[in-house]
Amino acid sequence: MHALVPINQSAQQANMLELMVQQAPDAICTTDVGGTLQLCNPAFEALFHLPPKQEGTLLMRDLFASQEDYQTVSDALHTHGHFRGEVLNKRINGDEFTAMLSANDIVDEAGAVSGTMGSSRDISEQTLLESRYTS
Repeated sequence: MHALVPINQSAQQANMLELMVQQAPDAICTTDVGGTLQLCNPAFEALFHLPPKQEGTLLMRDLFASQEDYQTVSDALHTHGHFRGEVLNKRINGDEFTAMLSANDIVDEAGAVSGTMGSSRDISEQTLLESRYTS
């Protein structure tokens, strides 16, 4: 059983959550069940070089350089409800980069999937350094 939280504390917690997402250094976004971008933080806009206000118009599959990676992520979400691993993404201008992606289904109170959320970080430089040391 959950304890009741006074309304002002709940509003403070919601504000703190909003600030946490907006100020996070990692790219964070949500999509609807069709894969259309719904919400994203400034780090997401910067990483993918998105102009403002792309929510509701951009399909996440269009930000994957590798459709095989997109399918792998989609399959994992469908099967397990989550994915974590490296993917090849692309920016709006077509530049490709390697990212570490953590994604999971968003499940509502009734247990239905209402969308997906993801957190991503560009690891291109790290991947390049690792390949230099292993070559």
